[in-house]
Amino acid sequence: MTASFMLHFWTRSVLTRFHFQFFSNISLEFDDYGLGSEEIVRKNNYGENMHIAIALFTIFSAWRWADRKNWRNYHPTMLFITSGGLLYEFLTKNHSLWVFHPDFLYNQSLVVLIYAVITMPLCVLIFLSCYPQTWTKQVVFLLLWISIFVSTEGILELCGRISYQHGWSFWHSVLFDIMMFPMLRLHHLKPIRAYIISIIIIVILMVWLKVPLDGGAT
Repeated sequence: MTASFMLHFWTRSVLTRFHFQFFSNISLEFDDYGLGSEEIVRKNNYGENMHIAIALFTIFSAWRWADRKNWRNYHPTMLFITSGGLLYEFLTKNHSLWVFHPDFLYNQSLVVLIYAVITMPLCVLIFLSCYPQTWTKQVVFLLLWISIFVSTEGILELCGRISYQHGWSFWHSVLFDIMMFPMLRLHHLKPIRAYIISIIIIVILMVWLKVPLDGGAT
């Protein structure tokens, strides 16, 4: 009951804030996110539709391989990843560590919304519903998912669909993926413990990367 209340309160607060930011900033240009130059935004045009393609492939994969009948068993962790993504947007509003560059989508906020409410939750559904039982298979399974996420982000970077700033880099994302998947499994089994560890990690990252608490741009 306590875990459900915390998850509901956290998600509602973040979604409310994001809803305000999304619709109030829907017309922002790329420069408002500190992208620096058009060269970063338009590295090349090979990945024009990558964000949508990733979302569509994730939807197909969830339909094909996920345990859709028992989705309620995985719903709390799906909300956990969604609220985490939106919390990142809230905390780093004017100090983004990584930025998605839209394809034919209108702007960065819409791309973030698609990842937060479609791509990432469905990935969690597939990940948890296909999680193996034996220890050796679990290690291989984790390495497989980390490799998929790392390689996908590497392609996004090469195609100019994502860029990094304020001390973050591709290799930080690799380390984050290595931490994220065990954390998702931990949340599925022991949510309170996962919340506590997540809060500690967030605080450490904000201090290390000097993310301003007042939301001011730096």
